[in-house]
Amino acid sequence: YTITFSGFVNSESVTAFTDYSMSVNQGSSVSRSGNVYTVTTSATLVKGSYTITHTSISSGNYSFTIPTFALTVGAKALTITAGSASKTYDGTPLTKDGYEITDGSLAPYQIETVTVIGTITDVGVAYNLFTVVIEDLDGNDVTSNYDITDDPGVLKITPRPIKIKTYD
Repeated sequence: YTITFSGFVNSESVTAFTDYSMSVNQGSSVSRSGNVYTVTTSATLVKGSYTITHTSISSGNYSFTIPTFALTVGAKALTITAGSASKTYDGTPLTKDGYEITDGSLAPYQIETVTVIGTITDVGVAYNLFTVVIEDLDGNDVTSNYDITDDPGVLKITPRPIKIKTYD
């Protein structure tokens, strides 16, 4: 996010400020270009609300107090697509274990475990459903930080052709 200072008089600017700091999370930094300060963080912020606080700034004829405000981080979008498969009826179950992340990506150092559970044995069509759990490196479940779109594959079994011979 950015903070822009204005209201200076006599051609003065924010360049007189040398002591500005803020806190949002570990790994935060502040850079300045003219009257605009940009605050960045290298920390991974998970879904939720964060309170952002700033120190007061004063220099010469000016004094500013930047209010505390909340930063809301939404869920990260992710689409997972299960594999599809088809076969002719043979009396055995049809499954397809494969999946892929087709849109979005995981946050750094997070790992997905996808369990594909779709199955069909008789002629017909079934969705290849799955469950997803996403964990960080410490094994904490962080699935709730994602807005996951399930794109189930399709499992299809077609009828087996039967040859019928007729005799005269």
